[in-house]
Amino acid sequence: MTSLPKSIAEKFKFFWAWIKSPASVASVVPSSSELTAAMIEASGLKPGDRILELGPGTGVFTRALLDSGIEEDQLVLVEFSPEFADQLRQDFPKAKLVEGDAFLVLKELKQEGERFSAALSGLPLLMFTEDVREDCIRGCLEILEPAGCLCQFTYSPTPLVPDNKDWEAKVSERIWQNIPPAVVWSYRKNID
Repeated sequence: MTSLPKSIAEKFKFFWAWIKSPASVASVVPSSSELTAAMIEASGLKPGDRILELGPGTGVFTRALLDSGIEEDQLVLVEFSPEFADQLRQDFPKAKLVEGDAFLVLKELKQEGERFSAALSGLPLLMFTEDVREDCIRGCLEILEPAGCLCQFTYSPTPLVPDNKDWEAKVSERIWQNIPPAVVWSYRKNID
């Protein structure tokens, strides 16, 4: 029996994860190459940067990070799903994988004094209250270098949180090629 090509197997695994837990897997298919390109561009990352990835799922953004010149051992992947975490361990053995709740991991990373150049998030933040979304953004920005950027994609045309004096938020144009269409929000600390 022949095995499925990786891209088809990945979509199948993603779909079944969504069936089992639609609240924690916000889409029925992995992100498109157009969305991954928009996330990488918005982050402003460069080779040598240390990157935090929240909710890497099947590793679509992780592969794009590697393709952009980021070294695998400079990645910290935070994944809640045990099935996705097992696959990420196999696919990215040099990356640091933290299996657990991203909101708790952000607090632990801050306590440990960890710093990152950028953070990419695939978390389904719109499933949470505005206070939780704001805490997540603030938590990410607290562990980023001063010029660091948090990139979060969402399917909603409305902002994740209202304007805030502590950070600057920019939104990309809608990425129609993604299923469902998405936008990328990039957050940077206001440095005054």
